[in-house]
Amino acid sequence: MLQGTTTYFSSNCDVEDAEVAKEFMMSCDLSAYNTRLFKMSGNTGPIEYEIRLASMETDGKAGVQNDCFLVTP
Repeated sequence: MLQGTTTYFSSNCDVEDAEVAKEFMMSCDLSAYNTRLFKMSGNTGPIEYEIRLASMETDGKAGVQNDCFLVTP
C-alpha cells in the first residue's frame, strides 16, 4: 500500500514519527488539529520534534507557550 504525503509533516517524518508526536500531544492535553510536525535530527544526536500549533490568543496574552517538550533517544 502506498503512503501519502502531507504538508502537515516535514518530508523526513514517517508514520512512526506521527505516532510518537500524537502520543506526546495527548499527554500534554493538546489536539493534533491545526498543527505541523517538523523532525529535527542530527546524524548522531537525539531526534527532536518541533510541533507548531496554529492558534489565536483571545485574552490579549500573546506569546504564552506550553512547557511540554519531547526529545527521543
